[in-house]
Amino acid sequence: MGNQTWAFDYHPSWSLNGDWIIFTSERRSPGQSDLYRVRPDGTGLEVLEDTDSVEDAGTLSPDGSKVAYVSTKGNYTTNMDYDGSNKKLMADTIWGDSMPLYMPNEYLK
Repeated sequence: MGNQTWAFDYHPSWSLNGDWIIFTSERRSPGQSDLYRVRPDGTGLEVLEDTDSVEDAGTLSPDGSKVAYVSTKGNYTTNMDYDGSNKKLMADTIWGDSMPLYMPNEYLK
């Protein structure tokens, strides 16, 4: 078959200002998903999370400073991270979590 390159990209999420798209990709290897971001024109591709765990379903906070995502690192927990530092565990349940979402504070009152 020779050298083939492929990327299975899914679960896109746009930043509120439209500057970035966060997405899940298995471009490293099939079945191994990680988080990336890219500008809408395809430039500026960056890896946000690239681990041996599965990272999926990233969504940017309204101010664009954090990303919530699902990881298999521990019971499919939802984590928060943007720049590779200051990770904060948001949930750790035996049921797992999927498709995290930031909500405006007025909905939490």
